Amino acid sequence: MYNFVKELWIKRIFPCLFVLAMVFSFAACGDGSTEQPTINENQNDNGAGNANPGTNDSENQSNGESDAENDKPDPCANGHIEVVDPFVAVTCTENGRTEGKHCAVCQKVLLAQFEIIAAGHRYGAGVETTSPGCTTNGELKKTCSVCQESLTEEIPALGHSFGAWAVTLPVTCDANGLEIKTCSICQESLTREIPANGHSYGEWGVTSPADCETKGVETKTCVDCQAFLTRETAALGHRYGEWVVTTPAKCESKGVETKTCLGCLSTLTQEIAATGHQYVDGICSVCNATLSTEELAYTLDETNSFYIVSGLGTCTGDVVAVPAVHQGLPVLKIGERAFMNIASITRVILPEGIACIGVAAFRKCANLTSVNLPSSIKEIGEGAFQDCTNLIQPDSYGVSYLDGWVITCDRQIAGTVILHEDTRGIADSVFANCGNLLGITFPNEITAIGNDAFLECRQLKTVTLPSRIETIGESAFSGCSSLSAVTLPEGITCVSRGLFSQCSNLVSVTLPNGVTRIENYAFLGCSSLSCIELPNSVISIGTFAFADCTALASILIPNGVTTIGNGAFRSCKALAQIVLPGSLTTIEANLFLNCSALSVASIPRNVTFFGSNAFKGCDSLTTVYYAGEKAAWESIGGMETCALPSDITVIYE
Repeated sequence: MYNFVKELWIKRIFPCLFVLAMVFSFAACGDGSTEQPTINENQNDNGAGNANPGTNDSENQSNGESDAENDKPDPCANGHIEVVDPFVAVTCTENGRTEGKHCAVCQKVLLAQFEIIAAGHRYGAGVETTSPGCTTNGELKKTCSVCQESLTEEIPALGHSFGAWAVTLPVTCDANGLEIKTCSICQESLTREIPANGHSYGEWGVTSPADCETKGVETKTCVDCQAFLTRETAALGHRYGEWVVTTPAKCESKGVETKTCLGCLSTLTQEIAATGHQYVDGICSVCNATLSTEELAYTLDETNSFYIVSGLGTCTGDVVAVPAVHQGLPVLKIGERAFMNIASITRVILPEGIACIGVAAFRKCANLTSVNLPSSIKEIGEGAFQDCTNLIQPDSYGVSYLDGWVITCDRQIAGTVILHEDTRGIADSVFANCGNLLGITFPNEITAIGNDAFLECRQLKTVTLPSRIETIGESAFSGCSSLSAVTLPEGITCVSRGLFSQCSNLVSVTLPNGVTRIENYAFLGCSSLSCIELPNSVISIGTFAFADCTALASILIPNGVTTIGNGAFRSCKALAQIVLPGSLTTIEANLFLNCSALSVASIPRNVTFFGSNAFKGCDSLTTVYYAGEKAAWESIGGMETCALPSDITVIYE
């Protein structure tokens, strides 16, 4: 900066001052004045001031000045006292001044100051400090080479330079595609959708043909993307032939006729009305049915689930036709003595479904000549057809039959009896008290043996029961004291009440798998029975079931048994030990009463109660194994009345 001002002074300002001095000198010489002229051009930064500050020209030239004032001596006659007016350097933006001088006394400008005009900044090309982007402006910085002051200018944004569009997601038939173009400078991209092409479907083709009842399906497929459309085609409908009878109608049952579709072979059926009976003297000439006798007397069973025929009611005819249904409920039984001593009855027709004919139901029906016994019959009570002399006649053994059932026999029958091959069942008490009966041969077709059928047949030694037997009634072989061995067939599920009671010579009994219950008194008094194997299917043993089996030394009770009745093993004097099943919760009263040989008993933890006298008379009982803790044993109810010996040893689990 200093060099610049110096150069300006020497080359420009100083020559001008030199010329100006010459002009003033020339002027002074011209008017013959020897006085130095007063220079009032000494201006400062504020615009001007003369050599005598504070005094204006009008005052110096006033007409009122006195001669004394004009003759006032000059204070600087002996010379001026110089004061330097300082040099002010010029800058790029502010003017400067040359150095000057004036008299400190008279203020006369001795050397005038001149203003130096600012020359302005000298900026170069500048430096880019921030490069412009595609969307953002840049910045250029310029610096003055004289004063180093800087100037910042904005560089306009360049704008994007996008390339060509490029596909990034190809278009499909039903989905738009995408394409993109990218700026080569900043890598910013633009995207735009390409509209989907739309499907180009072919012709409709059958993919699932329609049939008579089912609609079909046809499909057309896009040739580009294999997408497809489907639509239903109407079912064809059946083309039926003529009606054909497939089940002829009967007197009481409707028939069925059918017609078949020629296309799919499906069928339609419709009922044909029952033809109805064609009765002649009360008997249908087609099916031999008789008019059902609704006028009979009926009793509703205590379960309110079926009816029992209890009497003739208001019927007056000689044919009794028992209906299968009365007032909406089945008729299942002919009650005890229902038709006893009714001489007017000549024929009885029983429907399928009747299961039982009660005791003496048709006893002394002297004129009864015909009774059918349907296959549903399971029991015929004692004396049901006794003294029906026109209905039944004894065979050579003295045994009377009715429609496959043994009805009566001569009590004096002796030896071995061979039953008829078509025998289906034996009525209650038929052979009871036949003291001379030694044996009985059953046919293979027999399925039922009635209650007390062989009661007190004391000479009966052997019995072979056929496999098709399903039921054996209560006390059927009770008192057969000569019977030594018996095997029950597989179809038996229950050893009925008193079945072998007092069979004192019975030493062997085989029970089939499937037996679930041993009823009360089943083996009561079988004093020769030393052992018996109970199948695992057994769940209950009835009251006194094995009571007085004095030779019974061992018996294994299955784990599934949940109840053992009162006195079930009473007086089994040979029984030395017993293991009760874990499922048992109560030891009933008198269960082991007088089992004098019983020395060891195992009692499950689930037992919570001992019945009275359960162990009374078990004088040999010394050890009890209890599958629980002592506290549980002591909490069992009835301990004080069960009569356990006081000196037994209880071994806890």
